[in-house]
Amino acid sequence: MSPFRDGFRAVPDCLPVNCMARNAEALHVTVLHAAAADLFWQVRHRLTALYGCSTLRLTVLKPPNTDGQAIDIEWRRPPEAAPPLSRSRR
Repeated sequence: MSPFRDGFRAVPDCLPVNCMARNAEALHVTVLHAAAADLFWQVRHRLTALYGCSTLRLTVLKPPNTDGQAIDIEWRRPPEAAPPLSRSRR
């Protein structure tokens, strides 16, 4: 069974550039295709938790033979809610 029949679309023909780097509390992901950027954006909560980062910076590079600039998007993970305080019974 082909993954394209299940609703997946092919990425355009060129090098799939995906690079991740951690800089202090930020995870920087660089991609070439918008489809890859969308995938990383969808799992941003999981990625930042997995790498222990509070910020995700996503860069979509300018594809070859096109006009325009790279796109940078930054997202900060919301602080986790503290567990409710329990009152001791006396």
